Amino acid sequence: ASYKEKYHEMNAKWQNEKNNIEKINKLKGELENAKAQIERYKKEYDLNRVAELQYSTIPNLTRELETLEKELGSVDKLLAAGKIGEITKWLNEKIHWYGSTRVPKEVIQNVCGEEVSAEPLIRYFKKKYTEIYNL
Repeated sequence: ASYKEKYHEMNAKWQNEKNNIEKINKLKGELENAKAQIERYKKEYDLNRVAELQYSTIPNLTRELETLEKELGSVDKLLAAGKIGEITKWLNEKIHWYGSTRVPKEVIQNVCGEEVSAEPLIRYFKKKYTEIYNL
C-alpha cells in the first residue's frame, strides 16, 4: 500500500476513535448536566421537571453509557491496549451504517437519545487540561 493509502487509513481510524471518545464524553457530560439541572429545578419548585430528569432522563443516559461501556469495555483501556478495531466495529454498527442516509446530527441524536450540544465536550476539555496542566 502506498503512503497516501496508509495515511488515509490511519486518519480514518483516528477520526473514528476521536468520534467515539467524543460521544462517550458527551454522554457523560449530559448525565452531569441532568444531575445539575435537578438541583436548579428543585430550587424553582418545578417538580414535574425534577421527576422527568430523575426518573427518565438520568436513568436513560446511565443505561446508555453502561450499555456502551458493556459493549466496548472501557474505551480508555481499549485505546491503551491498542484495540482500535473493537471501537471501530462499534462505530460502524452504531454510527457509520447510517452515515449516508442521515445527517450527523440525527445519527448522534439516535445513538445518544439527546440533541447534540458542545457543552459536554467543553467541560471534558476543561477538566482534562486542568488535570494535565494543574490549572
